[in-house]
Order: sequence, then structure tokens, then C-alpha cells
Amino acid sequence: MDTHRHPLPSADVAWLRMERPTNLMMITSVLMFDEVMTFDELRDLIAHRLLIFRRFKQRVTDPQGAPHWEDDPYFDLDRHLHRIALPQPGGVLELEALVSDFMTTPLDFGKPPWEIHLVENYGAGCALILRLHHCIADGIALIHVMLSMADENFDPAHARTPRKPKTKSAGLLASLVRPAVDVVRGTVKATGAVLHESMEMLLNPSRLLERAKQGMSVGAATSKLLLMSADSDTVFKGRLGVRKRAVWSRPVPLWMVKEIGRGVGGKVNDVLVTAVCGALRRYLMAH
Repeated sequence: MDTHRHPLPSADVAWLRMERPTNLMMITSVLMFDEVMTFDELRDLIAHRLLIFRRFKQRVTDPQGAPHWEDDPYFDLDRHLHRIALPQPGGVLELEALVSDFMTTPLDFGKPPWEIHLVENYGAGCALILRLHHCIADGIALIHVMLSMADENFDPAHARTPRKPKTKSAGLLASLVRPAVDVVRGTVKATGAVLHESMEMLLNPSRLLERAKQGMSVGAATSKLLLMSADSDTVFKGRLGVRKRAVWSRPVPLWMVKEIGRGVGGKVNDVLVTAVCGALRRYLMAH
């Protein structure tokens, strides 16, 4: 048995199947730094901290058929790391425009589907734009991966390779996403049985296999998610386009969010979801 090649879990296959030019199943993250980082420092950091996760050295074979993960025989870290400089004045607007371009550009499945761009000339420091396909890991899992690379001071000459976390064969998602799943499940309870069942299939891939055993194929079970009733007609609804636009607000201190949560008996995620819902409601009322 070739342990270097194994099929993608059903949930990750679903991410591949949903890939469209107008709906790239790609996670894009932006990290901003007050100090300058050299390209060599970035390369050493990625080599010591990110590549301990084997998934980042594997590519997807036969993505439209029976997709498998396999070690990329041509893996070269330099194919995944890039550097680019912002035009003057090198501020937030210029960075948002650059991120928008990357969010519009699909990843190359001829190699492991991820890449990192070092953005120079951003303020007094620099920025990193990370792009990876959703089939590699969930957003929460990605946060844990990013945290494993971050510490107060990184000295490539004295880098210590952290021990690889124990995870199930399903990948990084299995052992890391549980807290987020619990939050989502709590929210779903108030939205009705049909939505609850659909979310359960996404959050628990084994439900897809159970449906397959009952006579429904994994593809058919996943397709049920796409057959849910249409969204209400609002100013938010429109035709998907290829072009994407990235914008963000100023940072909100985490201590402030936690204090609000404690005051109302909630948690950080509750505060963030409530703030977003409130903003959307005000926008709808204004339009």
C-alpha cells in the first residue's frame, strides 16, 4: 500500500466540486507587520514551520474524477513563495487592491494548492498574503497552522522544529475544527430542521457516508446542499461575478470584544456575529 497517496475525505471533495470561476474555494489571509521582513527570513520560517505539515508538500491528482493526495515529486518551495511591492503611497487602499487581484486568480492545481506573497513597501513594515485551497484545511485549522509559525522572535539560525500534532488521517481539520463546529451547531438549532440537517452533513462528513449506505451517493447527499430554497430578494443578492473585492475595517481590540461578551453572557464569536448582523440590518434599512 502506498502511504504517500490517499483519497480526499468526502467533505474536501465537496470543496473541489464547488470550485467555479465565480466561486473560488480558496482561503485568502492577510497578515500585516510593523517591521520589515526579508524574503530569506520568510523562506526560512516557512521551511522550518509550515513544511512540517506534509499536506503542504502534496498535490491533488484527478481533481474532477477520484481525487487523491500525493507527494509532489517536483515540490519546490520557491514555486510557492513570491515577493511584490506596493505602488506608492503603499497604504491600505493599495493593499486591498492587490488582495482583490489575488482573490480573483485561481490557484494552480499542478502543484500543492497554496502560495504566500511577501508584500513590500506597505507602510513602515510589510504584509503577507496567504492563499490556499479549502480542501487543504478549514479556516480554523489554518489559524492553528499560522499560530504554530508565530512567536515573539524567530531566529532561523536557532529554529526549533515543533513536534507534528497528532491528527487523524482526515487531515488537519479533524482535531482542530471541533470548537467552531460546536458554535455553528448551536446557531443552527434556531433555523429549522432542513438547514440543521444540511449543516450537519457539512460539519460531519460521516453523515455523507451514512447517506451513501442508505442508497444515496455522496454526490447526491452533497447536492442536497445546493437544492436548498433560494435566499430572500434583498440588496445583497445578485449575480456572482469573477471579479472579487477585498476590504476590511480597522482592528478592534480583542479585550473590548471579550468585555462586551462577558457583559451579555456571550463569547467572542457571539459578539462578532451580532455586530455583523446589526451592520447588515442597518444597511438594509438604509436601502
